[in-house]
Formats: sequence, structure tokens, C-alpha cells
Amino acid sequence: MRWLDPVVPPCVDHAVRIAEAERLAADLPEDHGFAIGLADACFAARDFARARNAYAVEAARDPDAFERWAELAEASLWTLLPMEALRAAEQGLRRASSGQLHLLRGFALRQMGLADAAIADFEQALAMGPNFHGPLKALLRPLAERGDPAALLAFCDGLDVQHQRNALALGYRAAALSQLGRTVEARALIDLDRYVVWEPIAPPPGYADMAAFNQALAEEILARPMAYTSDPDVSIDYAAPVGLALAALRGRVRERMEAYLSRYHELGLDRAIAPPPDAATMRMGLTIIQADGSNRQHLHPTGYLSTVYYVRVPDSVRTANDDRGSLQLGPCDQRTNGHRACWGERLIKPIEGWLVLFPSHVFHDVIPTRTDELRISVPMDLEPVWADGQPS
Repeated sequence: MRWLDPVVPPCVDHAVRIAEAERLAADLPEDHGFAIGLADACFAARDFARARNAYAVEAARDPDAFERWAELAEASLWTLLPMEALRAAEQGLRRASSGQLHLLRGFALRQMGLADAAIADFEQALAMGPNFHGPLKALLRPLAERGDPAALLAFCDGLDVQHQRNALALGYRAAALSQLGRTVEARALIDLDRYVVWEPIAPPPGYADMAAFNQALAEEILARPMAYTSDPDVSIDYAAPVGLALAALRGRVRERMEAYLSRYHELGLDRAIAPPPDAATMRMGLTIIQADGSNRQHLHPTGYLSTVYYVRVPDSVRTANDDRGSLQLGPCDQRTNGHRACWGERLIKPIEGWLVLFPSHVFHDVIPTRTDELRISVPMDLEPVWADGQPS
């Protein structure tokens, strides 16, 4: 397989960027480009309330010159102002149609309780692309939660080939088949015994042993600010710069991914997913979980093959005689109106220095650790670029 270098965003100190933007906007108030720059800096830092206020001022001042309608709509959504988000998306659509603006308009309608009205915008966003993961998720998830598996399956089967091979469509199609009692087909798509590989990796060159390697990884990961989610016990960061230890881990995991895919027919993956792509990138994240934190049941929409490497496991998790801190593979009842899938679940109790590999369409979660010690892992996805030039 040909590996393509991922586009890694530069490391940005958002506080410094905002302070500089504030200085420029204050020094040159007549230059409204600096006001937009301040709004952009706040948006990048996820200070959506401040970004929304700054964008709104500029939009009201000169709506014909304003170009940040998508950002204003998204910031308004994050600050629970769906009417403003709707107006911003519609203003942007009057100037030029785009999948992103249709997606945001759909989210605004859904936030207003008009889920059925949002569907047309999500369908338009899906048709326009090129990033279809957002609209596909927006269309699939409510279908699954509604408890109508026949409609969910019909939707998945009606997608074009490009979308059918996406992890979202595969995962939800499997769930629909399970709900309809078509268990043989469902278990072909998700086989937790055959498709999941759990193995140790060897320390990369330059590291005395796995303990030294994991210590270097932990120091590299904890040296950057935590990227907290809406759950205060969970930090997930997919935009972290890759240092020496993480680069070494990426190389090792690429090797294990290639070995896994060399067993495509042996593992029975030909029953579930398309043959391995000609080229791929790797998406690397950092996950820190403690106390009552969990990821909620999810799958990885842009992935083909997903992995998780364990850097640090709390002592209480390692020695517990229960499943705390375990990776939970398979359950999707949170997404399917309480349905317990026919393929069951598989629990992986984390071990430092071990790697788990599984197809990206498998739903998974983490059982809370119930300790303030940090559980540190590195999720990595193989993101395909197919022979037809289309991304996953």
C-alpha cells in the first residue's frame, strides 16, 4: 500500500493568536479585516460565543462584503442560537450554494425541532460533497434512533457505491440487519472474533524497551494542553503535532496495519469491507480518560481500519477483577433505540504496549475507569484513497 502524508495543521497557541488579533483590531479599528481576524482567532480557539458576536457585528455592518456566513452559522449553533444560524446559512446560500452551508442549515432546523425539514438540506449536502461524512451521519443517526430498521436498511442500500463503502453506512446497515433478524448477514459485517486483532508491538529502534517507549510517549502527549470535550473526564485531540515518539509509534502501527490487511481473506474481511485501498493516509489522535469518562458508542466515519494503542493504564484498571477501563467493541444500543445487536460485544482490557485493530465500522466505547489516574491511548485510523480517486 502507498502511504500518503496526512495534512497536519500547524501547532497554534490560541491565546497568543487572540492577543495579537486583539491588538491589531484595537490599533486599526477602521480596518475591518482585523476585526474579522479576531473573530477567526476566537473561532479557531473554539470560543464560539465571542466568535459569533464578532462575526455578527461585521455581518450587520456590511452584509454584501461579509464572507464568513458558514463560520457565523456554526458559531451560532454552538451557542444554541439556531435562528441566527439559520439566517446566516441562508444568507450564505443566497451568494453561493455549498454542501457545508446546506449542512449547517440542516443542523439549525434540527436544533429548532424541525428534524423532518432538515432532511432536504442534509440530502443536498450529501449530494454536493466532497466531505460527505457530516451529512451522511446526520441522515443515518436519526433513522437508527427512530427504531425503523427497514427504512434504515433501505436508505443504506439506496446509497451509491462510494457512500455504501463508508464506515457509517456499513455500521448502520449491520445494525438494521440485526434488528430485522437477518443475523447471518449482520454477523458477516461485524464478526468480533475474527475481525478484531489484539497484539503487542515491539519497541521502535532507539528505545530500550516498551516501558521507556511508553514513558516517552506519555511525556510527549502530556506536554501539550488537554483538548477537553463536553465530558470533563475525556480529552480527545486529533490535531496534535507529531513528535519523535509519536512518529515512531505511527511507523510501528503502519507495519501492523499492513500485516492485518495482508490477512484480508484469511480473516474473512471480504465478507464485510471492500478490498484494501491502493493508497491511504493515517489519522492519529490522543485520548485521555479518567473517572466517569467514556466516549459514548461511536464508529470512525473516515476510517477503513481503526486501531488503538495503549500508552498508560491506571493501576486500578490493570488489577481490577471487573471490566473498568476496557474497550467495549460491538454494542450500538445507544444509537439504535435500545437494540442489542446479534453479534454481542467483545471487551478488551487495556495493556500498556498492546495494540487492537478492527474495521472502522465497528461501534465501540470505553467503560469508565472510576479513578482519577489517567488512561492514555492513541487511536489511529487508516483513511483510504480509492483507485477511483475518491476518499472514504
